[in-house]
Amino acid sequence: MRIFEIVTILSVLVITIERMIRRSHPHPIWEYGIVIPVILQIVLEGVRWQMFGVYVIVICILFCHVIADFRKPKKALAIKKWPYIIGISITLLSLLLLFLFPVKDIRKPIGPYNVGTMTYDLTDDSRIELYGERKGDARKIRIQLWYPTNDDITGGIAPWLEDGRIVPRELVKEYTVPSFVFDHLTLIDSNSHIDAPLGNDISMMPVVIISHGWTGFRNLHTDLGELFASMGYLAISIDHTYGSIGLVFDNGETATADPEALPDRDKTDSFLTYAGILVDTYSKDAGYVIDHLTYLNNQSDIFTGHIDLDLIGVIGHSTGGGGVVKQAMGNTMIDAVIGLDPWVEPIGEEMLAEGLHQPAMFFRSTSWVGGINEDYIKILVGNESTEISSYEIAGSLHSDFSMLYQMGPLPGLLGISGDLNGYKSADIQQAFIANFMNHYLLGEDDKTSSLMNDYESVSEVKYDGK
Repeated sequence: MRIFEIVTILSVLVITIERMIRRSHPHPIWEYGIVIPVILQIVLEGVRWQMFGVYVIVICILFCHVIADFRKPKKALAIKKWPYIIGISITLLSLLLLFLFPVKDIRKPIGPYNVGTMTYDLTDDSRIELYGERKGDARKIRIQLWYPTNDDITGGIAPWLEDGRIVPRELVKEYTVPSFVFDHLTLIDSNSHIDAPLGNDISMMPVVIISHGWTGFRNLHTDLGELFASMGYLAISIDHTYGSIGLVFDNGETATADPEALPDRDKTDSFLTYAGILVDTYSKDAGYVIDHLTYLNNQSDIFTGHIDLDLIGVIGHSTGGGGVVKQAMGNTMIDAVIGLDPWVEPIGEEMLAEGLHQPAMFFRSTSWVGGINEDYIKILVGNESTEISSYEIAGSLHSDFSMLYQMGPLPGLLGISGDLNGYKSADIQQAFIANFMNHYLLGEDDKTSSLMNDYESVSEVKYDGK
C-alpha cells in the first residue's frame, strides 16, 4: 500500500474508534484534519475504488462534525454504537482490498543506466491483416522501446499500462466481476522516462526483441525491457494486434484479442491450422521489427549509428515463443533465442526437425510438463545442430513467465500463478535471461553454474540425453 492510503485508513480508524468511545463528548476540532490525508491521497496517488467506502465514511464524519458544531449548546450527536461498528468494518474491508489489489510501482532494474522509453505504431504494407476489425488492411502493430539514458534525466515517467484501461478492462471479461476491478493497475508507474534522449556515453547497443503470448500484451514484459535497457541494450516489446488482449494505436483506434484467431482446441478439427497461422503472424511481426532496426540505425532522430545489427536476441512467451523460434529458423540476423514455455507445436514436425542454428535457452513451467507441446520440443532439440539448454522452476505455472506478480497476491490465491513468490520467480528468470544474452551476445562469462547453485528451485531439463 502507498503512504497516503495507509495514513487515511489509520486516521479513519482512530477517529471512528475515538467517536465510538466518547460519543457524548463534543467533537474536537482536530478531527477536521481527516480531510488532509484524503485530499493528498486523491491528488497524489489517485482515486481508487478500493477506497470508496473510506471516502464515504470521511464524508459522514465531517457531516456529523458540522451538524454537532452548529447545535446549541454545542455537543455531540447521540449516535448508537452500531454505525461506528459498520464504519470500522468498512474501513477494515478497504484495508483488505488494498492488500488484494495493491498499487506497487515496478521494481527498479539492476543495471547502471537510467531508462528511456518510446512507443509507436508500425505498419507492414507487405502483409494483409488476417484478424479483427482491420481485416484486409495492412498489418499494423504497436511496439515499445526501452533504451539507456542519462543519469540526470528529468522527463516524465511512463505508466506501466500506457494504453490506459483497455488492458485491465479486457483482463476481467472472462470473470463474473465488475469491469473496474483492475483499473488500479493504470496507477502503477514504470521506471522509464518518456521520449528521453539516448545516453551520452552510449556507443553501440545490442538488441533484444520481446514477444508476448496469446492474449498477453507488451507491458507484461516491461520488467525485461527495463532490465536490458538498464544494462545498455535496446529492448523492444511487440503488441501483436488481435493477439494482444488490448492496445490503443496512435490515432486512438483500439484493438482487442480476436477469439476467431485461436478457437477452442476441443471445438474445431482445424485447431492446428488456426494455431499455425497465428504463430506465423507473430513470427512475421518479429521479423518486421528486426527489419525496422535498419531504419532506426540509419534514419531515426536518436538511435542512428548506435544499434549493433550484428547482436540481436529474441525472447518469446508461449505463442510469442513459438513465433520467435520460427523466425529464428529462417533469419540469420538473430543470434540468440529464449523461449518461455515456447508454443512450438503449431510450427509443425517437418520444420522443427530442421532445428535451430542459434544458441537457445528454454524455460519450462511445471504445468506444461508432459503436455503435447513437449513432444514437439523434443523434435526441435533432437536436431544435432541445435544447441538448447532447458530449465524448469519448480511449481511454476504457464502464466508465471510474465509480470502477473505485479497484480498482487490475488493470482496466487486464485491458483493462476504458481507456488513460488512472483518476485522471486521474476528474479530467477531475469538472472538466467540476462546471463544468457550477455554470454552469447556480449561474450561475457557464462554464470549458469553459479545461478543453479543460487536458486535451488531451478532444475535442468534433459531431452533424449542431450
